[in-house]
Amino acid sequence: MQDRDGLLLQASGGTLFLDDVAEMPLELQAKLLRALQERTVRPLGQGREIPFDARVVAATRRDLEGEVNSGGFRSDLYFRLAQVRAFVPALRQRLDDIPGLVRMMLDHLGNKNAWRRVTRATLDRLLRYDWPGNVRELKNAVSVALALAEEGEPLDIAGAVGLKTAKPTKGKAIDTSAVRSYHDAKREALHAFERGYFAQLVEATNANVAEISRRSGLQRTHVRKYLRLHGLREPRE
Repeated sequence: MQDRDGLLLQASGGTLFLDDVAEMPLELQAKLLRALQERTVRPLGQGREIPFDARVVAATRRDLEGEVNSGGFRSDLYFRLAQVRAFVPALRQRLDDIPGLVRMMLDHLGNKNAWRRVTRATLDRLLRYDWPGNVRELKNAVSVALALAEEGEPLDIAGAVGLKTAKPTKGKAIDTSAVRSYHDAKREALHAFERGYFAQLVEATNANVAEISRRSGLQRTHVRKYLRLHGLREPRE
């Protein structure tokens, strides 16, 4: 019924963000490549090219180099997009971001005061979870906890991802180790491993953060977090 600019023309003078770009079908990849190379688009029904000037930022969870090798992603488009690459670590590799992310998510959900209902115990449990679903899983847990909690009650974000210990059935003797949730059992095993691992490093390096960072391959901020989390010796530089 009327002319309408496409996304590339709308983004002209600014930035176009393409999320999950690896999911793009091959035939659409070819069209995007041509548009990025020529910096022009031809709107449907028109016989002329219209220039655009937009920065393109693309994101993906997949290994794009592997997709190129397997034929699932065009190599020419990959090199066109990958002029500057930035790698975002998985959430389990930057657990210190969790409190800030939770607070931001609650703000975006329209309840800025809800942050006061997140307890220290809840945050401790979130910091010990490995987050296989990354930030999307955390956002889902925050949304569920906010939706289910009564007004003024603490937000059970940990419970929203299954970080609860199962309760024994009345009248029956149950081995509690057999009814723990998978996540609780995994968290406890990971906690024990981490404490033993860093305790050995602390003893071997006299709690030198730089040396522990070098041996473990972790950034110093993460080393300090683990030492404090497990109550080991106060880190020193």
